[in-house]
Amino acid sequence: MTAARDAAAALENSNASEDVKQSATALVAQGKAAINKKDWAAAVALFRKATQQDPGSISAWFGIGYCADEFQGEAGLIDEGVAAYRRVIEIDPNHAMAHYNLGVLLEKKRQDVDGAEKAYRAAIAADPGCAAAQFKLGALLNTRGIQLERAEGNRNEVAALYTRSARSCGRST
Repeated sequence: MTAARDAAAALENSNASEDVKQSATALVAQGKAAINKKDWAAAVALFRKATQQDPGSISAWFGIGYCADEFQGEAGLIDEGVAAYRRVIEIDPNHAMAHYNLGVLLEKKRQDVDGAEKAYRAAIAADPGCAAAQFKLGALLNTRGIQLERAEGNRNEVAALYTRSARSCGRST
């Protein structure tokens, strides 16, 4: 992202027209520079403005999604981030990192395990070599397996307690 920061600084300090400085590409570069400074609020504002300039800007939508995962300060940004990653996927259904990052956002911020699993699987379908998605899907499925084992054990324990309780109350099961 150093190149993005340098490009943004050069553009800002140049004699370029205001139209050029406000182009979607320039705004995305400035947004990436703001990310490098961990200035999430500025980055989100720049990416939003870039999507207004160019609604098809994958980089701008992706930037909003990325910031939603990192920035904690704005209510509703998680929903906006999820929508932004879905917009990227709408524009480019094979954007593996958008699928992966959507999965992370759904799992980490919304506790939507089903949605996360679907997103990780889509990332792997888009790029079978996406090791990060493979790892997250494996971890998610492993956690689910442990939870299922616990649930099965609890179900069996509850059934046994019910049977004992019914017998002690004189009922048959």
